[in-house]
Amino acid sequence: MYELWGQGSDYEELEESIRNFPEERKSPYLQPGSSFKISVESFGKAISFQEQNERIQGLAYIPFKGQVNLKSPDHKFCLLETADYGLNNGLPPIAQRRIFFGREVGGADRKLIPTYQLKSRTYLGPTAMDAEMAFLMANQALATSGKLVFDPFVGTGSILVGAAHFGAMTMGADIDIRVVRDGRGPDCNVWSNFKQYGLPPPIALLRADNNLPPWRPGLKEVQQQYLHQYYLFIFRGAEVSLPLLYTDGH
Repeated sequence: MYELWGQGSDYEELEESIRNFPEERKSPYLQPGSSFKISVESFGKAISFQEQNERIQGLAYIPFKGQVNLKSPDHKFCLLETADYGLNNGLPPIAQRRIFFGREVGGADRKLIPTYQLKSRTYLGPTAMDAEMAFLMANQALATSGKLVFDPFVGTGSILVGAAHFGAMTMGADIDIRVVRDGRGPDCNVWSNFKQYGLPPPIALLRADNNLPPWRPGLKEVQQQYLHQYYLFIFRGAEVSLPLLYTDGH
């Protein structure tokens, strides 16, 4: 994720755009005593190492006063260049060339994916959520310590695993009693997925039908207070069943 400082169809437009970006937004990241790194990325084309260096040198009009640090910089910047996509087929390009420059404000922790990949997970079902998608959804829900994430169609717990990784308390429900109570045995169930990654287990798993919410009417005020603390992820239509509660297999 980047804070966009400028863009253009060529490097002249890019320079003008960056110069017009508010100075007070740029200045904190250009100060002496800080370090920075500029990376060059491309989409739809390859850029040689020499060309990358030339493009970085072409950004000399940005008044960086800090030191270059390629290993652990305080601030990371990226120059992204796209190609005239579709130009080689003799027709007008589908997408015009664009060049972007911005400051990195956040990035994905890619090493999480091999750790949580589904092929090594203890308990899986036919609709288990891909680990990367589960992390994306947990991030969108701002799952963190002190939050309660509730999945009304919990299945094998993929989304709750992602939320628990970020420190959230978790709770789930499913209409299939075999999923929330039995799994495939005492060492192959929703609970074992959390144990596999050393994560806190769900507070509870409900056997419930989302069409008939299991919450008591008397908890209306509490639920209203919780609305911004838990998030409902709904994937398929509801069926009919009565709610039962299971905690840690009991």
